[in-house]
Amino acid sequence: MSLFNPKTKENTGYGVKEEITPISPNKLIIAASGSLIVGGVLKIAGKRTAASLIGKLALPLLALGCYRKFTSSSEV
Repeated sequence: MSLFNPKTKENTGYGVKEEITPISPNKLIIAASGSLIVGGVLKIAGKRTAASLIGKLALPLLALGCYRKFTSSSEV
């Protein structure tokens, strides 16, 4: 067991960057739009708590999508 070798499986951060598949910025922006639409439909249907929960997901998804879109375009 080696604490200083980052390529061993005992290391807690082993392969984290390799295993995470990035979601495209366009998919994140579409998910944020869908969250707003579904939240609005649920609010009209009278399910206010579910609408609030789903509607709150829109801002973080939109922020993450815009961040990834701007950082990927600035690197090119």
